[in-house]
Amino acid sequence: MKIVHEIVQTAPHLPFKYYLHDESTRVEVAPHWHQGVEVNMLIEGMPLKFVTDGVTHEYVPGDVWVVNSRAVHSASGFDNGGWREFGFIIDADFMAENYPDLPSVELRLHGAVAAASYRKLLRHMQSMMELVDATADPAIRLVVLGHFFAILGILFSDYKHGKVAVAVNDNAGLVDTMMGAIMQRYAEPITGRSLAEEFHVSLTTVNNQFNDAIQMPISRYIRLVRLLNARKMLLGTDQPVNYVASACGFSGDKTLTRNFKQWKGVTPSVYRARYARFHEKDTNRC
Repeated sequence: MKIVHEIVQTAPHLPFKYYLHDESTRVEVAPHWHQGVEVNMLIEGMPLKFVTDGVTHEYVPGDVWVVNSRAVHSASGFDNGGWREFGFIIDADFMAENYPDLPSVELRLHGAVAAASYRKLLRHMQSMMELVDATADPAIRLVVLGHFFAILGILFSDYKHGKVAVAVNDNAGLVDTMMGAIMQRYAEPITGRSLAEEFHVSLTTVNNQFNDAIQMPISRYIRLVRLLNARKMLLGTDQPVNYVASACGFSGDKTLTRNFKQWKGVTPSVYRARYARFHEKDTNRC
């Protein structure tokens, strides 16, 4: 079964949505993104492959990691891997109201580090996970909120890094809407110019907004989404390269091969052979 995104649970009066995968869950989450920041913890099971903006990380039990707002990410792992995984996605409006500087910073945490703050973070994540399904009880909900705010405090105190400031009038709604359209229609012959015309804005405006929000122009973002999905098909299916190219929005296998080699340094066929599913970790950046 292909999962488009995390299957999350909601609870009243909580500023986040959460999920809890158990050992019966197949981890196969397609590339997607959120407006809100996502925090994850692998509790037990076999190693989990997690790709964020084209960079692969392998997480093991005891790892906590963060996905920043609008970062494209996916996950995969062995069938019957015995996982228990907990995570939550912070409400974007809540963060905008309580941490207005969020667009100028990013959180960098990709698994366990040797720090006292990380050990505290792990304890709060574990406690939150154990109680989150019982938040219909107002008293328990308050305890969960205590752990939630403690987690945010640790993350923004010890794992925050600044972004390069760009003087652009922010239009996050436009970026989010266009990113959603790209995620849904990457297989179609869309371009930055065609999307700009569709949304009645100039291509310059679109590129300024994308550069401000995710540090890349829209053409590169479209290319990245297509490449991420092509990579997933190469490792997860036996479809030929020309089929993968067509399914992911490339005009042909030569175009896919050229772009893929620029991205990963090897052709799609070589990449498939080298990184046969779950055999070896790919840490090349896009």
